[in-house]
Amino acid sequence: MSEARDETIAVLQTIPGGQRLLDWLDLNYGGFPPEFGDSEIVSLSVTQGGESGLTLKVDRYWRDRTPPLDEEGIVRFVFSDLVDIHLEGILVRDGVAGPNVINALYFRRVSETPVHPAPVGLGFGRPYHEIEIEPIAGAHGIIRATITRIEIEVRPIIPAA
Repeated sequence: MSEARDETIAVLQTIPGGQRLLDWLDLNYGGFPPEFGDSEIVSLSVTQGGESGLTLKVDRYWRDRTPPLDEEGIVRFVFSDLVDIHLEGILVRDGVAGPNVINALYFRRVSETPVHPAPVGLGFGRPYHEIEIEPIAGAHGIIRATITRIEIEVRPIIPAA
């Protein structure tokens, strides 16, 4: 396993809801390390006075990566102290988000990352996590925030009619 994958697992284990996500991903990937490949960005929200976060749709695959089974996970990473969003390539057409599909998602702990003094002066803490998004199509870049919890909703996949 790569260093980035090892660190992703270690970081996710420290966040409330992270172990549940890892358990679900382990079920999906048959022991493969979590990379969130083929996941889609459902939303990225920045809410003043409310919760901000990143929401993904993650399909369930067999060990040999055959097509999705009968369920998907809607995974939400809830942020506090969101101080940086550096994303490029976000696909939106006529106000509707396009297929922002992830190749890999990596999590790191942030220690001495420089932060502009303005957020600190407004009472924001130094972000504790960095999320790196590698694309298949669409959004890619880095988000720096403290992830306060991870929520996962597992639901059945309803085939298109």
